[in-house]
Amino acid sequence: MDVFNKLLGERRAKLSKAIPYAEKIYSLNPKDVEIVSLLKGLYQTSHNDAKFQEMKAVEAALKAGK
Repeated sequence: MDVFNKLLGERRAKLSKAIPYAEKIYSLNPKDVEIVSLLKGLYQTSHNDAKFQEMKAVEAALKAGK
């Protein structure tokens, strides 16, 4: 179990480094549902619930508008 937790922690750290880049892409194209879904997943993985809920709402709005 220790190995699993170590690998999970490393995965979270790597994915957290991607967040600023994904946020930049989102700022350039906020109506891209794929980047919104990516950010939602990154926020969920990094346990940022407020941002996860925000992207979840944005994703739902974008999908409803199509």
